[in-house]
Amino acid sequence: MLRSRLGKWVWAVFQLFRGRGISADLLDLNYYLRRDPWSYQTSELEQGKYRDILSLLPNATDATLEVGCAEGVFTQMLSSKVNSLMAVDSSPIALDRARKALVGHPSVEFQQLDISHGSPGSEFDLIVASEILYYLGDAAEISRVGQRMLEWLKPQGYLLLCHMRSQSDEAGGFPVPRWTPRHPGAFTVHGIFDGFEGLERLSELHRPLYRVTLYRKI
Repeated sequence: MLRSRLGKWVWAVFQLFRGRGISADLLDLNYYLRRDPWSYQTSELEQGKYRDILSLLPNATDATLEVGCAEGVFTQMLSSKVNSLMAVDSSPIALDRARKALVGHPSVEFQQLDISHGSPGSEFDLIVASEILYYLGDAAEISRVGQRMLEWLKPQGYLLLCHMRSQSDEAGGFPVPRWTPRHPGAFTVHGIFDGFEGLERLSELHRPLYRVTLYRKI
């Protein structure tokens, strides 16, 4: 199993240094190298984002999809606010840790899913996507996958997005290491969804380093 993953990880690192972006395999490698690679459990920045996301949750939270659940840190918080939750991630390592972290939570279902290609196979009242869509690539790819996500929403369903601001697309955004490919931030990602027909923006929180936006499908 490890040997089969190793080739994918080497290729993902090679593609990163070629400027081809951060792939699902590269994210999986991050989880293999260390637990909680983005300090979701301990970072005040991350905890602040979680509080802001929860503050914008709509009342209609029967069937909820969390896109990019990672190791389940926010999944635990979200599961206490909704009736049923499907949590998906492309990384099998992260999902294994998330399942173990949420043992005893029967309302939570996990599924390995790369949203670039696959589908959760259900419709939802609420989709939460935090810190994931800018890894898809350029604006055209974000728009393509975003339109598919709208198909997973029930009529009048809600979409809740949270993404970091980036110096790649707005002044004063969060800087990235020089070796990391420039990628779109909240200004571009949320701007793409602002332009979708059949989707209305209900509320938004602007923070110095990130943005949280709630939409409804109409």
